Amino acid sequence: MKVQNLAACRVTIVGAGKMSWLLVQHLLAKGAVQISILNRSRQRAEELATQFQGIELQLHPISK
Repeated sequence: MKVQNLAACRVTIVGAGKMSWLLVQHLLAKGAVQISILNRSRQRAEELATQFQGIELQLHPISK
């Protein structure tokens, strides 16, 4: 399913590694504005979020 504009969609990404960084870039290019990051380490999720200045990413730690 191809969607031209993701502005109306909520997206959740599990993990905060390199592939997640690439995915956030792609989603932003497609108009996504509601992006959540789930990660074991809140610090790593925050590091990912700081690479996208001016974009509010929702960060949620996964508890063990």
